[in-house]
Amino acid sequence: MIIDPSAASMIAEIKKHGRFAVQPANNDVLDGIRETAAAFKSGKLKVTKNCSGAIMEFSAYRWDDKKQEDKPVKENDHCLTGDTIVNTPDGDFRIDELVGKNGPVYCYDEKNKRRAVSVFHNVRMTRQNAEIYEVVLSDGRTIKATADHLMLTATGWKQLIDLRPNDKIIEVGL
Repeated sequence: MIIDPSAASMIAEIKKHGRFAVQPANNDVLDGIRETAAAFKSGKLKVTKNCSGAIMEFSAYRWDDKKQEDKPVKENDHCLTGDTIVNTPDGDFRIDELVGKNGPVYCYDEKNKRRAVSVFHNVRMTRQNAEIYEVVLSDGRTIKATADHLMLTATGWKQLIDLRPNDKIIEVGL
């Protein structure tokens, strides 16, 4: 299993179970994009249709046509604002308090329709001066994020900009 070297807690968890050998990935972005594209094209890498979030992520990458060298465009780094609260087994934290850290986080298991625990890693600021939208939930809480941030609704994943008043956002719940 090849994993981003910054995902220390994920690597430790996988090693703890002893079922897979773990090797740190080479984090060269251009090489990674080229190798991933070649693996998809050759059929060596496939993604199940159940991984809708991954499929959306892969399709969002594109090259900067104006540059002389190969360089990916960084416009689809969707994000939440730093004051967004993240629920973890260790308590609730603002995203900006988690920068540079790794650890457990509550998430939603789409298959079993329930709360689960996963691992967060590589928390970082992805954009500065991005246009931010605010979604007001029925209980008055708000979510502030970029237009392209994905939100899980009762009818599937949607970009924040595509949400409608009758959409029900899935919450992890406590």
